[in-house]
Amino acid sequence: MQTEPEIRYLKSFILYTLFAVVTGMVVGMVQGAILGAIMGGVGVDVDTIQVTCGITGFLFGSVASFFVFRWIIRTQIVPQIAKHYENPVS
Repeated sequence: MQTEPEIRYLKSFILYTLFAVVTGMVVGMVQGAILGAIMGGVGVDVDTIQVTCGITGFLFGSVASFFVFRWIIRTQIVPQIAKHYENPVS
């Protein structure tokens, strides 16, 4: 059946999207709170703290989503591809 692999890919995409968004938000929030507290303690302007924390939060969140992407590929896609090549359909 042709739609079965498509559903697996859709499931993997949805899992990746949800986990990447949540993980990116949490990582960005934690690093933003820590960096904002440090910069605020030093006496940096609030606007500078917002911009700096926004940029670094995006970068940290992107790195976190990359690791989520690797995890989803390793746990969802690779086993399905391996199973397909172990049992080829003639």
